[in-house]
Amino acid sequence: MTRRAPAVLCALVVLLAGCGRPAPILRPASGTGRPEGEVDLVAWPGTVEDGSNDPRMDWVRPFERRTGCVVTVRYVNTVDEMVGLLRQPGAFDGGLVSSDTAGRLIGHGDVAPIDTRLVPGLARLLPSLRRPGFATVRGRVYGVPFDYGPNLLVFNARVLRRPPTSWRTTWFPSPRLAGHVIRYTSPIYLADAALYLRAHRPALGIRDPFELTDAQLQAAAGLVQRQAEHSEKSWAQFSEEISAFADGSVFAGVGRPIVLDLTRAVPVRAVVPREGVTGWVDAWMMTAHPAHPACMYRWMQWTTEPSVQAEVAQWYRAAPANPAACVALRQAVGPSADSIRYGRCGDGPFLRSMAIWRTPSSDCGDGRHDCTDFRAWLAAWATAIANANEGGTP
Repeated sequence: MTRRAPAVLCALVVLLAGCGRPAPILRPASGTGRPEGEVDLVAWPGTVEDGSNDPRMDWVRPFERRTGCVVTVRYVNTVDEMVGLLRQPGAFDGGLVSSDTAGRLIGHGDVAPIDTRLVPGLARLLPSLRRPGFATVRGRVYGVPFDYGPNLLVFNARVLRRPPTSWRTTWFPSPRLAGHVIRYTSPIYLADAALYLRAHRPALGIRDPFELTDAQLQAAAGLVQRQAEHSEKSWAQFSEEISAFADGSVFAGVGRPIVLDLTRAVPVRAVVPREGVTGWVDAWMMTAHPAHPACMYRWMQWTTEPSVQAEVAQWYRAAPANPAACVALRQAVGPSADSIRYGRCGDGPFLRSMAIWRTPSSDCGDGRHDCTDFRAWLAAWATAIANANEGGTP
């Protein structure tokens, strides 16, 4: 497997490029779909392993031996990097796209709908992940769900001896926590603020944290700004949060299950607060101009295998999209496989309870068209952070 170094953040003008036409369904050029010998991917660190980091974790080399497709992967740490790379025509065959990013790529025509007959394993994935939404749009399937997980309230159990029960701990921290709360540094974090406001400011009328009117969006941005004014701590990749807990600069914040196992210097725990949690889903998507479509189809099919997904869950601490993988996971790590550390693997009600990230759109989904889109979220986020850095609005 070949690795490429992460790319730099793409320019704002690229992120805000206008929408293109939907791409056609892509099939291998030859009737037999003969593998082209390689596949070029974009992915998050830890999701494409060939045994180099841990010989027990290798779902790349078995794929290469079985298909003859050599895997090349470029790792990215932010959604902006992911978008920038997948928008380069012909540079990559596909990527592991987060649910908050999919709408931008689909709307811009950067990814193509797939022929589901070439990915039979898709039918065995959780129905909740295959329903119309980020990976299925207007009846066309764009993605093969791979993993998912919650954004939890993580905290230092040595500082907070009594587990918190509400996100108020992070939005309105006590004097002891002031300056030691960490947030996720992305516009999609506004949905976490909206989730809290939905429970505590019902007069705002928030029904869905991703379908916000301008007034609701500004309220969420105000909450984010307040938090940022009281603490400058933020993370774009989970390793930054791990370091912040380890060096004692952070006591609480929003985080992913993987933080629990990799933060060993301090006792970090996690809870699902009473307001609920947001969550994310990753899906493999094919670019609109792949050089190796046959190998990409084989890769997408390979990633649906329970054995592959069980390894990913152990290594990346994400819940697998194939429920059969939960059985293999429990056999590998014991009863703790269905704990919060693995996104409550196979827990359908918990999955349905999460507010899964998706790209904000002006189409509210219920006949209304007065919701704010991604551009508005990006602007509101940028203003909130800028105001916080300047010490608040006049």
